[in-house]
Amino acid sequence: MRLVFVGATADDLEALVAMRVAAMRESLQRIGRFDPARARERFAAGFAPVHTRHIDVDDERVGFVVVKPIGRELLLDHLYIRPSAQGRGIGAAVLARVFAEADALALPLRVGALRESDSNRFYQRHGFTRVRQSEFDNHYLRPSAMQIRSYRSDDEAAVIALWQGAGLTRPWNDPKRDIARKLTTQPELFLVVEDGGVPVATAMIGYDGHRGWVNYLAVAHSHRRRGLGRLLMAEAERALTERGCPKLNLQVRSTNAEVLAFYARLGYAQDNVVSLGRRLIVD
Repeated sequence: MRLVFVGATADDLEALVAMRVAAMRESLQRIGRFDPARARERFAAGFAPVHTRHIDVDDERVGFVVVKPIGRELLLDHLYIRPSAQGRGIGAAVLARVFAEADALALPLRVGALRESDSNRFYQRHGFTRVRQSEFDNHYLRPSAMQIRSYRSDDEAAVIALWQGAGLTRPWNDPKRDIARKLTTQPELFLVVEDGGVPVATAMIGYDGHRGWVNYLAVAHSHRRRGLGRLLMAEAERALTERGCPKLNLQVRSTNAEVLAFYARLGYAQDNVVSLGRRLIVD
């Protein structure tokens, strides 16, 4: 089976609505809530082509999937397979692809299902746990194998080892003191990516009321080339934007060509300034 995701456009709305109605007809009829007009209205109200992808299998269009970012989580908002294409393992293959994307972003995945729908067994079979029940729907959660969270006190040794392995520590900066200082100011912005309970990436973010800063962006060698640095920078930008920060500043050693190239790919450009500093407390 050759499964491909193809991005949707605004022109696809009616075709997607027709597929959704066909896929949901039986479940909604079972509870007396089948209303094609209402189904179209609800889908159209939340339709976001940028998060919507067609599912093509062996050059045949068989369904679509919608995954939306909601804060530090992903929402599997829609997953529909045309009735004639069901029973071929396509839904499981789509979930595997979505799970891989969620894990690469270190984000949990949520989904909802009609209480009377067969999809409840499908989601439970694939590792979702029901966390809430509303009048008509069950709500499920699949935690990520990796997760982004704020620093905890028991992370200290592992985080310092991570920084040392990444070559970030210097004799004039005591990492223990740097951590203690950060915990006095916006500690929630000291982020850690955890994999199996072990910190594998960090970012120390701050906002002084004028500019945002990121320090100690580090990724363990074992977890590089997975997009974790990009993920942490996106989370830094999101958190700073929420706080009204107009600009994020960075300091990178001029000799570190690899890191400079990383930030350039993210859209950061060199400012026409000279960085100055004066040590106030000797570590």
